[in-house]
Amino acid sequence: MTAPADVAASLGMAFLGTFVWIFNCEALLVVQVAQRGWHALPAALLMTVGQAAAWTVLFAAGRGSRARWAWFDRRCAEAQARWGHRLQTGAWWVMVASGVLGAPPTSAVAVLAPGLDIRLFRLLPLLFASRLLRFFVIGALAARFIRFHFVT
Repeated sequence: MTAPADVAASLGMAFLGTFVWIFNCEALLVVQVAQRGWHALPAALLMTVGQAAAWTVLFAAGRGSRARWAWFDRRCAEAQARWGHRLQTGAWWVMVASGVLGAPPTSAVAVLAPGLDIRLFRLLPLLFASRLLRFFVIGALAARFIRFHFVT
C-alpha cells in the first residue's frame, strides 16, 4: 500500500473499530509500528483521530436517543437527580479510565454522556488525550520489542 492508502486505511479501521471491536486498533497499531516502521506517536495520533470521529457520531446518537425514547430520557433524568453532582465532578475519572484502560468502553461512554448531561467539548478532549496516551504506550512497546526480534 502507498502511504496515503495506509493513512486512510488506518483512519477507517480506527473509526470502524470503535463500533465493531473485532477490528482491533491496538493490533493494527502494533503492525504499523513493528512491521511498517511507523513512529509510535504519529501512528497513535492517527488511531486516536479515527476513534474521535467515531465518538462524535456516537455522542450524537446518544443525544438523539434521549430525545427519541421517553424511557431513556426518564432514566437519565433520574440519574441526574440522584447523582448529578457526582457525575459533574467525578465523571472525568471515568472518561480517563475509559480512554487509558478501555473500561468502560469508550463507545459506551460516548453514547451515554449526553444522557448524563456531559458536553462533547468536555468529553472529547479527555477521551482523546487518554486514548492517545494508551496508543502511544502500546506503539512504543511494540517499537521496543521489535529491537529484540520478538515481533518480525
